[in-house]
Amino acid sequence: MIGGLFKLEHTMPIAPIPVAFPNRASEAVSLQWSMSLSPKINFDKVFYIPKFSCNLIDVAQLIRELKYIVIFDDDLCLIEDRISRSLTVVLN
Repeated sequence: MIGGLFKLEHTMPIAPIPVAFPNRASEAVSLQWSMSLSPKINFDKVFYIPKFSCNLIDVAQLIRELKYIVIFDDDLCLIEDRISRSLTVVLN
């Protein structure tokens, strides 16, 4: 889920899906986007939610399906290719 349109690429209409927020509010999402986090990391099912003030990445999907290693530090999130061990993305 993403709160800004700056990295979204292709859009596809979908049947509305309700998304619940921690404050118990909810919003229906009806568009699905694709997004590139890096040249090697692409997400096909990204929901744009205008009320979001942050972006959420499914870390389990990065690890399980895309075969990356994700390392969290105090100020950084490092995403590394599991096979080549090359650093793919640094998020801060």
